Amino acid sequence: MAFEHNKDAERREQIIFGESYDTEKYRRGGIRHFDDLTAQQLRQLIDEKFMDPEDCQNLSPNNLEFLEFMEAHGGYGAEGYAISRERNDYRINIEGIHKKGPIDAEERVEFAKTFYAADEMLAAPGELYCWFD
Repeated sequence: MAFEHNKDAERREQIIFGESYDTEKYRRGGIRHFDDLTAQQLRQLIDEKFMDPEDCQNLSPNNLEFLEFMEAHGGYGAEGYAISRERNDYRINIEGIHKKGPIDAEERVEFAKTFYAADEMLAAPGELYCWFD
């Protein structure tokens, strides 16, 4: 059975951007990007059925796997995009996550194991980043 997305775009917009839905902000093909979604926001979006927990961006982990990693390791922000309610493929996609701050060796290993298929990855002192095309 296909996932049935919650179509309350006003509520979805409040969770992601903290503002009212505005079609003008979806001008580039009906897409609006975000770059610092918290684990709490991601949890709300999944729990309220704005995101299919099993959906993913190409070879990325699925939305639930991103959430589980973010909840297990604090301080991450997710980046991705929302598709406007005017399009028939209305949804939210996570393209990657990032963190700046203290990162121990165990977390670095978990990050590499979880996001190994990323198209871009950065593992610098005090910073982790991955992005999936």
